[in-house]
Amino acid sequence: MSTKANVVAIDIGGTSIRCALVDSEFNIVDRTITPTDNGSLDQLLENSLTELLERNLTKFISGVTAGIPEFVSDGRATSSMVIDWKFSTVQLIESTIKKFTGNELKLNVESDVRCGAIGESNQGGYGNNKSLLYISWGTGISSTLVLSDGNCWQGARGEAIALGEWRVLANNKVSTLEKTVSGLGLSQNFKELTGHFTSAEAIQRLVDSKDPIATELFDSAAFLTGMAIADLVHVLDPDLVVLGGGIGSAKSSLTAATMSNYKSRDDGRGWPKIYNSNLKNDAGLIGASVIAFERK
Repeated sequence: MSTKANVVAIDIGGTSIRCALVDSEFNIVDRTITPTDNGSLDQLLENSLTELLERNLTKFISGVTAGIPEFVSDGRATSSMVIDWKFSTVQLIESTIKKFTGNELKLNVESDVRCGAIGESNQGGYGNNKSLLYISWGTGISSTLVLSDGNCWQGARGEAIALGEWRVLANNKVSTLEKTVSGLGLSQNFKELTGHFTSAEAIQRLVDSKDPIATELFDSAAFLTGMAIADLVHVLDPDLVVLGGGIGSAKSSLTAATMSNYKSRDDGRGWPKIYNSNLKNDAGLIGASVIAFERK
């Protein structure tokens, strides 16, 4: 068996479960990607981990972290609004790893947005910044602030990630950022206007072909998200801002317009630069691996 240290990183998102074996230099050695639309969370996790571990029986594994789309406080999930995360799920992951490695490893649990933020801060290549505001913009939308020690500000209840609950005025009614600009929100709003449910990616293609309804939705999303990020920057004063997640990491007309709206609030006093994620969809896995190596 190889004694080079590796960890298992798990990133549970709105559409897929990603499991990866990551080495101490934060290279992804192997991975599995499992859609979440067919089967229970526990069964899908067990299948994904089994596939990954069976292919890497000779690798030494020293830690494991799961990033989940829920509130997490002190390593414990405090909500189950998005996925069916239970204590038995923790036990399942730990027992599956023990089955294939013989090691009794304690699962580290963290919110997916913090994993993504820690990945970008630690391995994104932005230089020696003291703080990083990370916006995870995909199926949902959330945010977190990475502090100078490399950890995220969690808040008193572990809920300092709830950008999606930000109140906004859209279509002359009070809504939330989540319901207005997230991938799921964009799809649902497009259905309300057209009668057809389609993905945010498909709506982006309609925008590129000058579809007026899709363009109006994206213009509104870009304005509301840009203004929300600017408000966060005025309050938190980070060194830089990174857009992550499936929507945020893409260099699209939507994120370009969002950045332009954000920059329009520049007051000339050293406004933080804003970037699309360098790690893209791997940010959560890399961040989970950083946590696994640090919290053995």
